[in-house]
Amino acid sequence: IPCKVYAGDTGFFKAVYPGYPDSLGLRFENLVFLELLRREKQVFYFQNKRGCDFVIKEKDSQKVSAAIQISVCFGNPVVREREILGLMEALDEYDLEQGLVLTMDDEETIQVNVKNGKKIIMVKPVWKWMLE
Repeated sequence: IPCKVYAGDTGFFKAVYPGYPDSLGLRFENLVFLELLRREKQVFYFQNKRGCDFVIKEKDSQKVSAAIQISVCFGNPVVREREILGLMEALDEYDLEQGLVLTMDDEETIQVNVKNGKKIIMVKPVWKWMLE
């Protein structure tokens, strides 16, 4: 079973696994994971043709309530397309109308036309999301 590994203390994680890649993207995703746990969410990820970093279930629920992508370089057109396509696949899979992309500093609302209406993708800086 494929899995993702996150650390409660990224410094400790680096000490235990010194060969593990140290990238801003991994640390950024780890930060969001820890915040989701603090908010008492059930955290999973989605992988089909494409991936979505987090799919969320509320505490004591079996229904997916949110899909979240993490992107350090959302301004890069290739990265932007990859993140949106992965998020859209998760939104379709779990019948969600809205998804979230957390970035370093980008903020916008993207409307995507689909067969049966529209999907909304909220793009916002992680700091703003953490203050909600």
